[in-house]
Amino acid sequence: RSKNAKDGQLDNLTIDAYQTISDLPVSSAQTSQYGISFDGAGDYLEIGSATNSINLYTSSFTIEFWAQRDDSGNDNYIVSQGKTSLNNGLNIGFTSSDILTFSFWGNDLQTTNTYTDHAWHHWACVYEYTSTTQTGKRYIYKDGALAAKDSSDGSPYMNTGKYSIGNYFGSKFFKGQLDEIRFWQSARTQEDIQDNMSVRLAGTETGLAGYWRLDKRTGTTFTDKTGNGFDATLTISSGNNADDMRRSGPWTDNISESGTEISGEFAIQFDGTQGLMAELDNTSTINLTDEFSASAWVFLGQDNTNEQLILGNNAWALVRLSGDNKVAFTTTDFESETLTGTTEINTGIWTHVAITWGGNTKTIYINGYTDTTATSVNDT
Repeated sequence: RSKNAKDGQLDNLTIDAYQTISDLPVSSAQTSQYGISFDGAGDYLEIGSATNSINLYTSSFTIEFWAQRDDSGNDNYIVSQGKTSLNNGLNIGFTSSDILTFSFWGNDLQTTNTYTDHAWHHWACVYEYTSTTQTGKRYIYKDGALAAKDSSDGSPYMNTGKYSIGNYFGSKFFKGQLDEIRFWQSARTQEDIQDNMSVRLAGTETGLAGYWRLDKRTGTTFTDKTGNGFDATLTISSGNNADDMRRSGPWTDNISESGTEISGEFAIQFDGTQGLMAELDNTSTINLTDEFSASAWVFLGQDNTNEQLILGNNAWALVRLSGDNKVAFTTTDFESETLTGTTEINTGIWTHVAITWGGNTKTIYINGYTDTTATSVNDT
């Protein structure tokens, strides 16, 4: 049934001569997944105990998580275990130099690049142990791409005990959001990481030793979905409420907490070919030249060969740039400058993108955070 564009529904789909309306691929609009927001002042999760925890001692392992950092220029640690002696302290997180470190204490692997943006990113820290030499090599992957690796084999990690998620031995607390934390007792390959980083797991996968979806909407205990019993307990800093710490996660799916499918609305998948687009009816009377905002949830594909229109008309446009995954806000009829975003949007996950025009100021927002803004010198 056709609906007026003003009620927020898309109408009057325009497609090329080789497709019919029934041929348009669709995917579930899906239910929002939750993550946990840490305030950087004392919030953290605790997993296991001194005598009963996931054993990574002198063995291969992989630790994965999604993180959205709300800070920069400060220490924001995500995983810690052990003590402050050589190869006895496991630490993963951001240093005050805004690099990610994967440390065994006194034996560190660090990224060369710095990271200060506020977008969701997937991180995987892999240690590949060789029993014959009793040494191994570490790897750091960001969004499925290799970010750092050891130049040679080194000493293994040699401690056990409980884990803290969101701090460094009781200090240097993480400020931001975390979700989908996974511990594997195996060295995951890059292909393994890429294939599963945006997929909810069952919990029964081979080698998966601990898995916390962090989807529970209330309370302070988060179930280990592997069934191994390593539930995570949330400690809250003074003045916080556990139920207020829930935030939308990095990606969504249509699987409920119990594992059953949830029916919902749909999104349209565009294949990037000329002619496949959606047009809104009855928009000629809407004046978008003085002040306006426009937004959309987007799920970018891998192909960025050509510039791609996301939203727009003859006067303005929000586009995905060719050659990378940044967006730009262009205007023509009322102001001729283009504002180019600074954040590369992750492919394969849902991302909220918004633009605003305030009469002489353009702004681009990514997932609710200001990406870039500029005041026009040519507005008329």
